[in-house]
Amino acid sequence: MKKEPLFELIKKMKQTEKAYFKKHSFAYKKGSKNNFIYLFELIDKQKAYDERKLKKVVGTKYFAQKKQHLNKKILESLKNYHSKDSTKTQIEALLHEYRIYLSKSMFRSAEKSITRAKQLSFNSENYQLYLHVLKNEIELLKNNNDLEKLNNHLNSYKITAKNINKIVNEHIKLEELYINIILWNTKMEYIRSKEQLIDLKSIFNNHSNIRRAPKSIRSKCIYYYSIAIYNYLQGIHKESYNNFQKQLELFQNTAWLKEEMSDYIRCLANNCFLAIILNKNNAYNTCLNNLNKIQTEDLFLKMILQYYQHLLTLKSLTHTKHYTKAMDLIKDENESIIKIEEVIIDKNILQNEMMIMTFLKIEIHILNRAPNEALKIINNYLNHHNKALKNDTFIISRLLNIIIHFELNNLEYIEYELDSIKRWLKNKNEKFKLERSLLTYIKKILYISNKKDLLPLHQNMIKRINQLKGDPFERAVIYVFDFERWIKQNLIES
Repeated sequence: MKKEPLFELIKKMKQTEKAYFKKHSFAYKKGSKNNFIYLFELIDKQKAYDERKLKKVVGTKYFAQKKQHLNKKILESLKNYHSKDSTKTQIEALLHEYRIYLSKSMFRSAEKSITRAKQLSFNSENYQLYLHVLKNEIELLKNNNDLEKLNNHLNSYKITAKNINKIVNEHIKLEELYINIILWNTKMEYIRSKEQLIDLKSIFNNHSNIRRAPKSIRSKCIYYYSIAIYNYLQGIHKESYNNFQKQLELFQNTAWLKEEMSDYIRCLANNCFLAIILNKNNAYNTCLNNLNKIQTEDLFLKMILQYYQHLLTLKSLTHTKHYTKAMDLIKDENESIIKIEEVIIDKNILQNEMMIMTFLKIEIHILNRAPNEALKIINNYLNHHNKALKNDTFIISRLLNIIIHFELNNLEYIEYELDSIKRWLKNKNEKFKLERSLLTYIKKILYISNKKDLLPLHQNMIKRINQLKGDPFERAVIYVFDFERWIKQNLIES
């Protein structure tokens, strides 16, 4: 079914935007069926767009023109509504003012507007827009008929353009680095072998400018994020956290940078997550408070924000062994989180976060002795992602599936799964030491009932996990599920 752009635009408007539109639409005459406000209200009331019903009320004559007029008025209203929301829109509004003053030969007023636009665009590092402002200023100088000043301006413009292009090119290179890291991350969740580490290092080596922090604040933001992710993929959490902290400082010290709201939310969430892992309780609480303070009318951002808040709270509760509270939180928010995850799957976003959330919920249910619920979670995850799962995510998912069936005492199924995973691992060059060790451990304990025989197996596996925490290709994956705590639970019960 063909979408109606006007209907879609109206439905995606926030309530405050709609109120602003009605308030500032001076053509509005209450009760009139010919003005655009009336058509706006009719469309707004519809749950699905029905043009035939609209034409019955407002008439078929000039209906297409009425729609176009309404669309134009809405866009004008939204432009005015958001004129102070971002630095970029403020600059554009100043340029609009400048052109009006120029057309009226009000040169002093035009000069004030263009000077303010120059300051704002340069200070906020909207460099391409800054060059555009400088180009616009030429018209003012032409009208002033000061040829010497015009010539100086053109020479200055050339030098400025050259310097700005250097900054822009540096930023583009950092954007390329960021994209290459993300592309690498689509194959593997963490670095699990020397070959993968060499591959990722080569991405950084191809960008020599990564060895030093750039001058531009926008570029620094990407620079620190890229370094942080590079360390996170290796499980070097302390160094990753330090760079995420530097990125956060940029956001905190630069008001216009926070206009990139999704990046700011992600930065806070990354800092929170690593603060939990590194036992930095005060840093975590401060970060989470800042995340909770964020106000946005953007429904998509609200959804992302809610997902991060839920994930971080669950991670904090499990880290402090509050599994019952974590289970209660899952029950309370399960319906809304499932809806968000449907969007995540549909839009192919937040894949790492969803993986962490899934494994975290499985951990909570397993340690709360609710394996049936854990089974539903892993089945849902594998059904949606099986073909697209990265190698390390896939093997961990299969391993957790075995642990769930172990809790359910489905021994025959486990034997089949163990053989299946063994065949899968045989053709893999990656070490997967943690997974191999756990699979061997599970196979050994399957049919042992004697507690004395079980005890050394549990103890040896815990010892093995602690050894692997120092392995550069295993330490990252250890944190996706608390295998040690699960084994200790078995140890206590045996």
